Amino acid sequence: MSTVAGQAIIQRQCTELRLKQNKITSQGALILADALRHNIKLRELYLYGNQISDIGSRSLAQAFSVKHSTLIRLSLGSNGITDEGARYFADMLKINRTLRHLLLSANKIGDRGCSQLANTLIYYNTTLERLDLDSNRAVTDSSVSNFVAMIRTNDNLLQKRDR
Repeated sequence: MSTVAGQAIIQRQCTELRLKQNKITSQGALILADALRHNIKLRELYLYGNQISDIGSRSLAQAFSVKHSTLIRLSLGSNGITDEGARYFADMLKINRTLRHLLLSANKIGDRGCSQLANTLIYYNTTLERLDLDSNRAVTDSSVSNFVAMIRTNDNLLQKRDR
């Protein structure tokens, strides 16, 4: 991971990094997060199907909790992220104004995490266009009212889905 971080992220200043379905853990996420603090060009980061967990989510969310981030798409589906990790991303979205797509499908996020994300998108962030929470088995009917309020308040989430 150190080699990827050093070569692709810091030296080459890549704009897109795809590391889907590997065995990247929270330790690898920490290395990535440290490298990403020095990258001013990365626009898309795909980490679907790894083992990032809440600890790795915290590192990544902190790396993108800046106003000058260039990242527009962050894919973290199927990484064992729970409500705790969702809270880190909700806090990140209170600061970050460049991220357009946050993909958190197939994790372990429940009603509490959904509520935190929805409240952030109601009161703090109007730049996110897509929030993907598909297949988070812990989401119940309790989250529906939060999602309805979020959609009523945040016009950016009502974009066309023809892409």
